[in-house]
Amino acid sequence: MDTNYKKVNYGHPYNYAAESTYRIELKNAKDQPTTVKVQEPIPGDWEMIRESFPHTKIASGLAEWEMKIPADGKTTLEYKVLVRY
Repeated sequence: MDTNYKKVNYGHPYNYAAESTYRIELKNAKDQPTTVKVQEPIPGDWEMIRESFPHTKIASGLAEWEMKIPADGKTTLEYKVLVRY
């Protein structure tokens, strides 16, 4: 879920830049902990500004987070990314 979006003046050589903030809540209804991977497509030249879990850049336009969710619990992934085109 996109929680905030802001165009920024980044200047040459980029014509466009924006900061976006996202929040994804993951729930585990099982009676045992589980590990999940979340993959998010991020277009353009991007830089992670802030995140609640460390990501791995598995491709030029794809970020991945691996998170443990407690039994009958939830975990929230929050991240802010700067995208330049």
